[in-house]
Amino acid sequence: MRFITDLGGTQILDVVFAVAMGALLALRRRRDALFLLLASPGTVLLVQILKRTVERPRPAGQHLAAASGASWPSGHASSSMALYGALLLIASGTWEHGDNDGRLARRAVWGAVIVLVALIGFSRLYLGVHYVTDVVAAWALVATWLTVLRRGRPRAQGSSVIWRTSGSVADGTGRPREAPPVADSSTRTRQVAPELRTARFSETYAVTVTTSPATSLLSRAVHQCR
Repeated sequence: MRFITDLGGTQILDVVFAVAMGALLALRRRRDALFLLLASPGTVLLVQILKRTVERPRPAGQHLAAASGASWPSGHASSSMALYGALLLIASGTWEHGDNDGRLARRAVWGAVIVLVALIGFSRLYLGVHYVTDVVAAWALVATWLTVLRRGRPRAQGSSVIWRTSGSVADGTGRPREAPPVADSSTRTRQVAPELRTARFSETYAVTVTTSPATSLLSRAVHQCR
């Protein structure tokens, strides 16, 4: 149990946080890095404020592991759930729904993280350093905090890369999608003039003007009347 509780300790969590933060910054995923920063160190700050405010003593009796400070809420349970949960949410944002194998792998990762967080919380109870309400309050706090951060996090635009091919359009998952229909000979394409643009475009778009037989006859009739 000590090994499991160490997975939620400061030494291991600091290493995981540093590696994850460095990887996100190297990939220029600044929004995810900010989300991780607010989720993990932000949770530690909230827990410390609550500990000093409530100052609940730890359970009486012999402790199987060294523990100091107030008991409520559990620091190991909250810190581990905040870091591992935030990384799981960041990874989930890049996953797409694929085939059955991809879905099974995604569920397996979610299940592994949930089991890990649950074992860390249970280890604090087994070692006698926390009450059940300490662990449950920590989980509830982190779940609320991650929900608030996830809803308030701006969605990165252009996060999914799209490749255009001659026959299909494929997104970042590698699954081809049907390409838009090719314009026929009766469709003319003209470039929108910069002075006529009413909105800002991230790239050059084309406006298609379709000439139907009915409009052709109408235009001829108008010219003949003139």
